[in-house]
Formats: sequence, structure tokens, C-alpha cells
Amino acid sequence: QSEQNEEERTRSVPALPNLLLREIVVALVLMASILVVSMLFNAPLGDKANPGLSPNPTKAPWYFMGIQEMLLHFHPVFALFVIPALLLIALFALPYMHYEANTAGVWFASAKGRKMAFAAATAALIGTPIAILLDEYLIEVAVRLPTIPTWISNGMVPFVLLLAAVAAFCVFMKRKYAASNTEAVQAVFVLFLVAFAILTVTGIWFRGTGMKLVWPWNIGTL
Repeated sequence: QSEQNEEERTRSVPALPNLLLREIVVALVLMASILVVSMLFNAPLGDKANPGLSPNPTKAPWYFMGIQEMLLHFHPVFALFVIPALLLIALFALPYMHYEANTAGVWFASAKGRKMAFAAATAALIGTPIAILLDEYLIEVAVRLPTIPTWISNGMVPFVLLLAAVAAFCVFMKRKYAASNTEAVQAVFVLFLVAFAILTVTGIWFRGTGMKLVWPWNIGTL
């Protein structure tokens, strides 16, 4: 009986029409939802563009806001080149890494992988805002050490601290959960993904005049 149940769970079905019908339903629901929202709420358009007067703050489109937020915490060389380049290299390297099991198409690999993904998301949700607040109000390496070039004080130093924190998180997760390489890679990916989402949300809703941290309801009053 157990072998029969296992066989039923692992039985594959044709993508057409099983997967295609589900994708069409999801697409139709999404388009209907967007249509309803567009009918109920006006588009948040600002004033006409004025080449002689830039708005304060001047923000990038939402899909670049995570990078713009990083510019407030890292030297431009690291925020615009080093960190994005390393992330792209890591993404390209993912298929070539050694994995203990073939989990292609399987989210979070295992029950343990799901627990690690939840722990990584929680760590990013807590750690990223704390890091933003510390850098905004307490940590001023460039001010305290004016003789050191800014690419070191505001670039290399926070970058090394970031790498050390990620490495410590990866080692901790592997030891705590006795995780495989697959599960550890997933946890680090979730950590970066959620952290970048927090940076994007912070840049969109928590940055006011002069890109200072404010509550969202106070942005228009500064």
C-alpha cells in the first residue's frame, strides 16, 4: 500500500494540458485583479516633468530602488558594480555547483529546507532593518576616520562585514540543521532575496526629503 501511494505521488503527468490550463487560469485571475484595481484606484502620477527642477527626493523606478538604497550604505563602486557582479556570478554558478540530490523543479528541497528558508527569511526581515538603522544613525566610519579613502571606509569595510555575516549565517545554518549543500544554497538565496526586497520597500516608502528615513505618512510633509 505504501509503495502504491509513493508511486501515485511521484507519477508524472503531461504538461499539456495539465500545466497549461493552470497557467491560463492564473494569468486570467491576475489580469482580472489588475483591471479591478485600476478601476478602483487612480494611478499615482506626479506633476509634469520639469527639466529645471528635480524633485526632492529623486527616486529611481521601483525595480531599481534596492540598488539606490544600497548606494546610501555602500561606496558607488561596491553598490553598482562589485555586489551586483558577484550576485550575477553566483546565479550563473548555481547550476554547476555540487548537489547531493537532484531537486530540479522542487521548491525548498525538503522539509528541512523549508525550515531553513523560513529561518533565512526571518533573519533578513529582522537583520536588514537593523543594519539600515545602525548605518543611518550610529555607524559613521567615513566621518570618524576622515583620513581613510571613502572606497575603504564606506566600501571595503561594510562589504567585508557583509561577507562575514553571510558566511557566519551559512555556517550556522549548516551546523544547526545538519544541512546539505542544496539546502544551504537555498537558505542563502532566500536571505539575499528577502534582504533586497526590504531594501526596495525601504527606498520606496521610508525615504523622504534628502533620502532621510521617515515614516511613509510623513513623506509629503517634509
